[in-house]
Amino acid sequence: MEPSASSLHNVGLIYYETENYEKASLAFEEQALEMEDDLAARYIAYAKVQEKIGNTKKVINALEKAVELEPIPQTLKILAEAYDNAGQAELAEELRKKATKMLTPTASSQKTADAPRPRQQRKIHQPRKIVM
Repeated sequence: MEPSASSLHNVGLIYYETENYEKASLAFEEQALEMEDDLAARYIAYAKVQEKIGNTKKVINALEKAVELEPIPQTLKILAEAYDNAGQAELAEELRKKATKMLTPTASSQKTADAPRPRQQRKIHQPRKIVM
C-alpha cells in the first residue's frame, strides 16, 4: 500500500518533534509535497523544518508558496517574520501592513455594516388544503 501525502506529512511532523530535521525535510520535500502540493499548512511545516536546519532561502520559498495558496493574515505574518529573520525588514513591514489591513474593516464597509437594512417583504402563502 502506497503512503498518502497526509501520512507522510505526519511522519515529517514526528521527525520534527523528535528533532530529526533532515528526515523531516525528506518526508516533507521529497515525498509529501511531491504528492500533494496544494496545502499551505504543509509548506508552513516544511518551512519550520528548514528554519531548524538553517536554510533561510528554502524557508522563504516555502512560506511564499503558502501565502500564494492561502493569503490570510496568519500566513502573511509568518512570512513577515521569516523576512525579518533574513534581514528583509521592508518586505516584512509591507506584509504586516497587508495583514493588518485584512483584519481591520475599512470605513466604507463599516458604514454599510452599521446602516439599517431595508425590510424584505415576505410572500404570504395560502395554506394547503387537507384531503381526508
